[in-house]
Amino acid sequence: MNMKLFKLALIMIVLLFSIQIPSAEAATLDGETTVNLNVRATPSTNGKLIQTLKKGTKVKYGTYNKEWSKIYLNSRTYYASAQYIKRITAPATTVTKQAATSTGVTTVNLNIRVSAHSQATVYRTLKKGTTVQYAVHNSSWAKVYVDGKTYYAAKAYIAPKVVTSTPAVTKEDGYANRELKLFGERNQKSTVLKVLPVNSKVVSSKYNTSWS
Repeated sequence: MNMKLFKLALIMIVLLFSIQIPSAEAATLDGETTVNLNVRATPSTNGKLIQTLKKGTKVKYGTYNKEWSKIYLNSRTYYASAQYIKRITAPATTVTKQAATSTGVTTVNLNIRVSAHSQATVYRTLKKGTTVQYAVHNSSWAKVYVDGKTYYAAKAYIAPKVVTSTPAVTKEDGYANRELKLFGERNQKSTVLKVLPVNSKVVSSKYNTSWS
């Protein structure tokens, strides 16, 4: 009986060592299909069709050979034509130095995109005249800071916002040299709000050549 158990254990050990340990899985990449892409069970045009992914579908994939890529779907490995998968490179997550930020105004209804490309997804459209914080990205694009994140927009449609300083108002103490009417508007036909008697003490500032 013991000999039978020993033989059985020996056979199991041999079987375990005879099993091939799979090599390390190829690096998994992020990609996007550039056409409606057929996913097959084997790397062959005659392989069983598993699914057709629509153009623009985000996928996880790895290199198989020059013609085929491994596609990882539902925790399984399938295959698809390598030439129709475009690798997506993740943007750098660290920023060493923030570009100089300026205040600008949109000169048109301006599309804000997730990347500096005319075909990139539109995050939001800002109305003409919207004030934005932005920085130069390149000769065509500007970085636009919205909701605490960085997006991109056509630089040609953002004008620097000119901040005009309001001159200090000089107030003077004085007296009314005659009966003084206080109007609701800068128009002598407007409503008289109050009439100050002559010699009333007033504090005034000049508005233009005719009005205070």
